[in-house]
Amino acid sequence: MHIPAITKFFKKENIYLVDSNIETLKLISKKYNIDNYYTDINDIDPKNFNFILIALPYNLNFSFLTKLIPYNVKILCEKPVVSTYAEYLSIKPLLERHNSEIFINQTRRFSSMAIDISQKIKENYFQKSLGSIKSIFYSDGSKFDWDSNSAFYFKNKFGVLLDRGPHALDLISWLIDEELELNNFHKDSKDIFPESHIHLDLMSSKNKIPIDVTLSWKHKLANQVVIHFEKGKVVFGVNDFNSYQLHKDNSIKTFMFNDGTLTYYDLGTKVIHSFLNEGKDKVSFFDVENSIKLISEVYEK
Repeated sequence: MHIPAITKFFKKENIYLVDSNIETLKLISKKYNIDNYYTDINDIDPKNFNFILIALPYNLNFSFLTKLIPYNVKILCEKPVVSTYAEYLSIKPLLERHNSEIFINQTRRFSSMAIDISQKIKENYFQKSLGSIKSIFYSDGSKFDWDSNSAFYFKNKFGVLLDRGPHALDLISWLIDEELELNNFHKDSKDIFPESHIHLDLMSSKNKIPIDVTLSWKHKLANQVVIHFEKGKVVFGVNDFNSYQLHKDNSIKTFMFNDGTLTYYDLGTKVIHSFLNEGKDKVSFFDVENSIKLISEVYEK
């Protein structure tokens, strides 16, 4: 996702790849004609770089971030940045002591559809005709059928919540501009295996909006976001970028956006562009504290 976007902004001789798997590096190097690659992070000097992008198994992020922060670089990191709230709190003072910045790849914030919904909620566009928000429903489920070359899930006992939860919690919180609080949860596993199905009963901190989130690696779910207002609702798919529906008075109005974004690869270009050009829409390390705290709260309980 990232490399096609990066090559649009940098000369290939200025791009360096690091991965522990030499076969992966050779394949990527050949595909994108990038000659600089290493199997060990210690073989490069971080002070020679302006931007560093981390796309690792989540459990490795903490050690890499703590190593890189003292070099005062700009870092773009895949969600959920760190695996626990304790790790988050350990990194926070490091960032305050150094000039490094960490930004998070929360791609769904960058779609024109999500931006439009967010702006209309903040400007009370929907509320003027539909009334206040009464509840939010979010579901994201499909069978777990992809390879995890890190064995991260089963080694660390983290499951679908740490995989899909950061997207869900961040998107909801950002859309309504409120932090989220945990009321209750139900998941399908205990201490031995990671959860494959989980339901979260949440509430927004300011307006006390009930929020229902269901995530699954077992079942195909509705895969929708539904924002219920007093007199209607806004509906879109969790993987939609270009359209959403407004339901009111037994009628449906569809809002369409033709900005060329068709896949997450297209969104990747938007993310990299914002990151490099310090766009106002970039997502900082401090923006995701609430979602990391919530996820840790569930796992601790």
